[in-house]
Amino acid sequence: MLRKTSAVGLLVLVGLTVTSCAPAGQSGRESSASPDRAGPKRVVAAIQSDPKVMTNTLVISSGQPGVPEIEEMISVGLTDNDPNGVRQPFLAEAVPTLENGLWKLHPDGTMETTWSIRPGAQWHDGTAFTTEDLLFTVDFVQDPQLVEFNHASTKFIDRATVTEDRTITVFWTGPLITADALFTRGGSASGGGFGSPLPKHLLAQPYEEDKVGYHEWPYWTSEFIGTGPFKLTEFVRGDHLTLQANDHYVLGRPKIDEIEVKFISDSTTRVANVLANAVELTIGRDVPLDQAVLARDQWQEGRAEAYAGSWMGIHPQLLNPQPAVVGNVQFRQALLHAIDRQALVDSILYGMSSVPQAWLASTEGEYWYIHDRVLRYDYDPQRAAQLIAELGYTKREDGFFSDAAGQQLGVELRTTGDNESHRKTIFPVADYWQRVGVATDPVVIPVQRQQDAEYRATYPGFQALRGTAGTSGMTAVLSSRAGLPENNYRASGNYSRLMDPWYDALYERYTQTVPKEDRTRVVEEAMRFFAEQQIKMGLFYDVAVTMMNNRLSNVLPRRVAWASQLWEVSS
Repeated sequence: MLRKTSAVGLLVLVGLTVTSCAPAGQSGRESSASPDRAGPKRVVAAIQSDPKVMTNTLVISSGQPGVPEIEEMISVGLTDNDPNGVRQPFLAEAVPTLENGLWKLHPDGTMETTWSIRPGAQWHDGTAFTTEDLLFTVDFVQDPQLVEFNHASTKFIDRATVTEDRTITVFWTGPLITADALFTRGGSASGGGFGSPLPKHLLAQPYEEDKVGYHEWPYWTSEFIGTGPFKLTEFVRGDHLTLQANDHYVLGRPKIDEIEVKFISDSTTRVANVLANAVELTIGRDVPLDQAVLARDQWQEGRAEAYAGSWMGIHPQLLNPQPAVVGNVQFRQALLHAIDRQALVDSILYGMSSVPQAWLASTEGEYWYIHDRVLRYDYDPQRAAQLIAELGYTKREDGFFSDAAGQQLGVELRTTGDNESHRKTIFPVADYWQRVGVATDPVVIPVQRQQDAEYRATYPGFQALRGTAGTSGMTAVLSSRAGLPENNYRASGNYSRLMDPWYDALYERYTQTVPKEDRTRVVEEAMRFFAEQQIKMGLFYDVAVTMMNNRLSNVLPRRVAWASQLWEVSS
């Protein structure tokens, strides 16, 4: 039997273990005993994609599940956010803060942040990790030609200076609340930083000689060299990759010697492998909830753990939409009124989640303050039809709207084909829209086209995708993150291709507002904008599931790659 709670993000599934924000080194249950296994400690995991790169920065939209987690295991930065959102030191000795004096805010508004590298830090090839790598990284992420890596906030960097052998100080032209994330994995799905440190000894030459083809450098694939607890030793496209323990990891050698990660795109096949104990851990998202429910009684050797997942919503095309009415805010508001979003939660997620009113993660501190202060769109199909009629459309005898020229009102709704929640969502949404008179063509993007940047950016109508919401995702809606011909459609995150100088300025104000109370008001202003303009048409908060064998311990299901050097297996 399934059960739901009224609190957002507190998910209860009878028979499935529910995870919490446990600190590193803890897991939901103790691992069960298993027969002794001689030789190295080895784990077999699976992801739901066939990855092309080892960094999530180069992934187009949501096309390669599991890549952020693999990157976290093979590449760490100076700092990173822990599962509770608290920044922790990794390659650095300490996180810059005002309290420890490593973050200085000057009376004229300028700042400086200082990091010292831990002694003994090195790359997987044995080369010392130095401040020269950090200086190179600053130049790299400031380069506008490197579209995916160029971070919007690097414009506030004045200069970077090596002050001691292992110490670097970065000087900023103004206040910036995310300055401590400069040398942290980028992307909303990871540490939320500017980008991982890059090896100057490996990338300086291609950077000088082949900058145009940067996204094709072999470094990002089979030749990846990182700093994390595990190192890439084998990468077989279409099949698997192998990670081995980094004996010289600065935070200590991992307890597990080898991890094989299989690429199994089909969810049924992946779960079947888990039940057969051929796979001991699912990495990334997309274990379908219904399959996890069915598996719970069949898999005595393991457990399935559910947790609050991503924000699921619809992104309208705002740059050259077809039909043009997609760009009309009243039309978008009507379409959201047309969807019974609670019914989606009940049917797709067994009632285990909730409907978002604001584009915020349910775990964010600002959530409860802002959630009830934005415009609501309750299910009201009559209101939806009225709003569309007010735009000059007339309902025909067949129940569909047409314009003054007699042209039927129709839209396309796309989603990716590798995601169970995506596939289960677009067809009922299309049905709701058709019920109010809008002809809707649901299109499932085949896996083979998910990394086609131009195709993904230029969808005509709407696109349904999961993603990061709220403050962590605000940077992705900047004009600079829109896929355009001038950046070869490589910029990603701004799915709707919103080009709004007002929002760009608002985001800049957010990043430069240090007092928490004032910053929350800026967040509220942004969330009101998204709700009123329906830039982000929220459907529900997804539920994610991780499946793991009982012999595994110290694995946090909602952030499996966190502190992977502490993973353990019973022998």
